[in-house]
Amino acid sequence: RGAVYLNVSQFPIWRSGYLAALDQRPDVRCYFLLHDLLPIRYPEFFRPFEVRRHIGRLETIATRASGVIVSSDANRRDLLAYFQEKQVRVPDILVAPLPIARAFRDPSKGLGCDSVATPPPPPAYFVCVGTIEPRKNHLFLLQVWRELIAVHGERPPNLILVGSKGWQFENVLDMLERCRSLQGRVQLASGLSTPALVTLLHGAKALLMPTFAEGYGLPVAEALQSGVPVIASDIEAFREVKEPGLTLVDAMDGIGWMRAIMEHLHKPMAASRISASPRLCHSDHVERVISRITRYSNVNGSTHHGADC
Repeated sequence: RGAVYLNVSQFPIWRSGYLAALDQRPDVRCYFLLHDLLPIRYPEFFRPFEVRRHIGRLETIATRASGVIVSSDANRRDLLAYFQEKQVRVPDILVAPLPIARAFRDPSKGLGCDSVATPPPPPAYFVCVGTIEPRKNHLFLLQVWRELIAVHGERPPNLILVGSKGWQFENVLDMLERCRSLQGRVQLASGLSTPALVTLLHGAKALLMPTFAEGYGLPVAEALQSGVPVIASDIEAFREVKEPGLTLVDAMDGIGWMRAIMEHLHKPMAASRISASPRLCHSDHVERVISRITRYSNVNGSTHHGADC
């Protein structure tokens, strides 16, 4: 009695019958991890079935959840506003930033056992990490790179796009394949292991994240934890990041992005490395979340809205 059901995958809670067995167990408290509300706020960036699934997730959470775990205060505000708009019960909302793998804090941990071969990086390069899909704004970044190459001739920086192909990515691939000035200057890398990504980041001038919207932005946290500076879009989730080495630029400001990239390009590598506050690893993160669940809810179902984890 009084057990806790914890779902951190979001799968497949959009199906109404998935948790039907809990109808017979009112003593069980349900907690769900919700990555963000982006399919609701920005449906234009998602496939229609993903929007329907997310609405189903939120309906399940509103009906069954004792609490919801979110990764940022921006997500907490979005979720609270959604529940209030729908005029439904508001469960506990626990803010718990996502944990960072130890390899990003200490590159010596976990390296050397890498199943994916990483080619030797070019002399000066930047990295962009994220699934190739419209929300990540890759097409804009490629336009910026074409201008950088035109302006700086024989010595422009290189760009490595790290990520799998998602949806509506054809225009990005068309530009990579057909734009002659990008040939040999932009590479696409998929399937990298964590150690390979750590190695790639450590050799980069900076991580680039021109995304239109994020719930958290894990690559930003990983890069900063590795001591690598970041140039990212000026959005709500990234404004919460209070770390040195983060430069925010509007997601459509091409001149601003070119200026920021060139500033980082001309910095000596040693001078550009940063010292970030240590973030929780996975085991510490889980322990902290569980302790907060125990603290902020009880078998009688009392709630403490907006509790900060």
